[in-house]
Amino acid sequence: MSFYLEPVAGELRSDFLPGQYLTVRVPGPNDQPTLRNYSLSGRPGRPYYRISVKREPAPRPGVPAGHVSNLLHDTIAVGDLIDVGAPCGEFVLDRGNGSTRPLVLLSGGVGITPLMSMLHATVDGQSERDVYFIHCAINGWTHAFADEVRELAHRSPRLSIHVRYSEPRLADRAAGRYDSEGFIDLTLLKQLLPNPDADYYFCGPRPFMVEVFRLLRGLSVPVDRIRFEFFGPRGELENV
Repeated sequence: MSFYLEPVAGELRSDFLPGQYLTVRVPGPNDQPTLRNYSLSGRPGRPYYRISVKREPAPRPGVPAGHVSNLLHDTIAVGDLIDVGAPCGEFVLDRGNGSTRPLVLLSGGVGITPLMSMLHATVDGQSERDVYFIHCAINGWTHAFADEVRELAHRSPRLSIHVRYSEPRLADRAAGRYDSEGFIDLTLLKQLLPNPDADYYFCGPRPFMVEVFRLLRGLSVPVDRIRFEFFGPRGELENV
């Protein structure tokens, strides 16, 4: 579910860079404030911020569901007020380096949200770079922004998209909602990227992140061309 956040009065106090996030503060258990970070999923320069939140159910009996995501889904309505911090984060699209190399955006699951902001900024900014957008999801039920990405691809002849499902449903196969089955692997990257000399940005679940980093290093992509959002010690990713 996406939430469009407008200031109570006047204009937004600050714009954001593609890939940054907002910190949302809501009442928590025992009246203690609870904070969560949500990536901005829209294009910079709009009169609002957009965050897109996945509902987090209880993972197993005895473990509570995600308090903030469920509150946002079930309680927050149009016109309600919520507290948010200023945009922040260092996982941002570098648009000032003058690179003409292709741009490769790889996402897994909910990791698509910051890359959506990057994708909008690239397409709407009419970049002259070739852009490859590769998204991995379990199936059509968990695949966010499918129509939005296709619409962007229709607008930009330089944008190529590929969707891979690991566990497609019969309905997904019948509707042709994806391009290939399985997990991200070296064969797929070689098939989609004619030349690995590109700038890479990726975000997703931990196993996805570890595998993508391993694959890119296996393709001899220099570390300074690999950027990612990883919630944990960087060494856990790089020392695999």
